[in-house]
Amino acid sequence: SARISDNASRVMSLKSAEENREQALADASHALNKAQQELEKRQVLLSRDLLSEAAVKPYADEAAYQRQRVAALKAGQASDKAFYVSQRAQAARTAEDLRRNLVEVGAGRSALVVRAPMSGRLTAFDLKPGQAVTLGQSLGQVDVEDAYKLRAQVDEFYLQRLAVGQSAEATVHGRTVQARVAKVFPQVTAGRVTVELAFAGAQPAGLKRGEAIDLRLSLGQPASAVIAPSGAWLSETGGTWVFVLSPDGKRAERRAVTIGRRNPEQVEVVSGLLPGERIVTAGAQDLQKAKTLRLRARD
Repeated sequence: SARISDNASRVMSLKSAEENREQALADASHALNKAQQELEKRQVLLSRDLLSEAAVKPYADEAAYQRQRVAALKAGQASDKAFYVSQRAQAARTAEDLRRNLVEVGAGRSALVVRAPMSGRLTAFDLKPGQAVTLGQSLGQVDVEDAYKLRAQVDEFYLQRLAVGQSAEATVHGRTVQARVAKVFPQVTAGRVTVELAFAGAQPAGLKRGEAIDLRLSLGQPASAVIAPSGAWLSETGGTWVFVLSPDGKRAERRAVTIGRRNPEQVEVVSGLLPGERIVTAGAQDLQKAKTLRLRARD
């Protein structure tokens, strides 16, 4: 736009110069007419012997000067006219080129505008002025606030039992809502897999991106089983054996067990433990070689 403005100023300068030349010619023609009239008056007086030739000579010189001036201006006007015509044509071509370039620049600028694929709240946007980006690079994230999904980290132990469509219960702001597994990511990171869930009904109001909520995922139908509390004994023994207390609580016998399903609070004991039996849930790390423990109350 600055170059277009400069070109317009150039056209105006050419027009002004041409007008000034025409004005100068008009002024010179007027001065010539006036000098010629004054000379003719003195020549009449000279013919009647009322004036001398010396008195008439300045008027003759003035008229001659004005004739030369008019002739010079006309000659210059003829040459300048061709120059002005060529300059105006060149300025017109330049203006057209600049307008075309401006349109192309505008089109190129429009191609640089990145439009969001959907309406929502723009987050994770930390670009800086002048920062270079590459094709396919993520510039930000658009949160669709009426279509949030849940992401949960689940122990890799349950990977084979996870499936799309499984039901779950989420506690959101003190209210229980239903959800379903929408996607299972098979990659294991730090011993956990990522599960994506969607609300089964209307999305609860007031949710915020990144908010943590309680979630209980059902991995199968309820069934009767021997359940033991989760504890340090699982990592200390690898879940392969446990100390089982005698009915009187004075002895504990080491026994091999097989565990099955589990969650952060409980573990299923498939074999090696009977319903109602009690176990030692901590301290097994220091008793790796022991077979039987004698227990007594502290004084």
